[in-house]
Amino acid sequence: MNIAINILFLLLLTSWAIKKPTKFVIGYFIYASSYLGLFSRDILVANIEIGTFLSNLIPLFCTVVHRNKLKDKTSIYIIVALLLFYAYGLFKPIVDGRQNIIMSVISSKTYTFYFFAIYVLTLKDYIDFKKIFKFIFYTSIYYSVLYIINAIGLGIRPPAFIKGDGIQCFFDSFMTFSLFYLHSPICNIRKKAIYTILLFIGIYIGDFFSLLASSIVLLPFQHILIKNWKKKVNIMAIVAIIAIPTFIAFSFFQESQTFKEITEKQSNAIDSRGAHNEFRWQLIEKEYRWGYGFIHKDSKYLSFFTNSDNEYMNSLSFIDSGYIDLMGKFGLFGTILFLLIPLYFIKLGFKNLNNAFCISLILQFFAVNATWSVFTYQMGIILLGIAYSFILVNRNIKSI
Repeated sequence: MNIAINILFLLLLTSWAIKKPTKFVIGYFIYASSYLGLFSRDILVANIEIGTFLSNLIPLFCTVVHRNKLKDKTSIYIIVALLLFYAYGLFKPIVDGRQNIIMSVISSKTYTFYFFAIYVLTLKDYIDFKKIFKFIFYTSIYYSVLYIINAIGLGIRPPAFIKGDGIQCFFDSFMTFSLFYLHSPICNIRKKAIYTILLFIGIYIGDFFSLLASSIVLLPFQHILIKNWKKKVNIMAIVAIIAIPTFIAFSFFQESQTFKEITEKQSNAIDSRGAHNEFRWQLIEKEYRWGYGFIHKDSKYLSFFTNSDNEYMNSLSFIDSGYIDLMGKFGLFGTILFLLIPLYFIKLGFKNLNNAFCISLILQFFAVNATWSVFTYQMGIILLGIAYSFILVNRNIKSI
């Protein structure tokens, strides 16, 4: 039954991608989040999940259909760069003789979410971003409410979000995006104080400490940035304004039991990542310049290093260490080149005040990527595609 629903919904997405890009983007979010947790988006064929590929081939195919609408040179350059990285990751392990094309395609699955980003970059002038932002915002409130309901023991758990005795919503990054959007000049949503508290509670309960910590720092940064947009502000003064109250707050907070639990949990997580990443560093050291591309966990070369008894140590890709994941795929030089893209959009974003929340998001991703692969997995790629496109749309529009 699930497979039939998924296939029908993908057909609907294809129709929207051709005729109604705003509806497609919203529908894509719904599908990627497993219908907001209601049921699985997976389509299994011979024990291989192909739903992700199908959902990402749709925007790629429709980008080709709408190629005549791609006239902005910056968008073209970014799209070409993203496709070149994909081609590099796909073919490098084949050229190196480490695996066949099928293995490369399968292991490229997470990167194919950039096909969605390419679609949005192509059709950015035909997309209603205000509708998309509001959809993401209210989805984030839905996530926060779900976390709170489960935290107080009511146990309302959408089936696709169930994780052990609790839940894990897809795209917790939506909540920080919404937090920054809520405090941007373009947001006209009222009761901001209530929604801010609600989102922070959701982020906290969601248990991604890097999202929480970076949000605490970047939200006041965004307010300072907006207030002083046209002034020459000493960056050290901004850092001091943010750092001093943050330090004072943590000085009081560190004595609490909650803080001790968080630090103990983070310490254990860091130790765990260190153990899991040991063999990855061994591999990266051998190909530190240009990496391995999208190498499959069943690659004969990789099997000499991996521990198949541990699910976290049977692949070079690692969702909990974003920079290691980039290094494994593209090497040191490739990682530097790849990260020039978000850095470029931060610089470009300063041309318009409306982009302030996008700047905050991208800056946050640089911090969060140390512990959560937001540049190479769906939870970050989808929002990056939206942020990049919105920044480009606002280059020649007067700030609100």
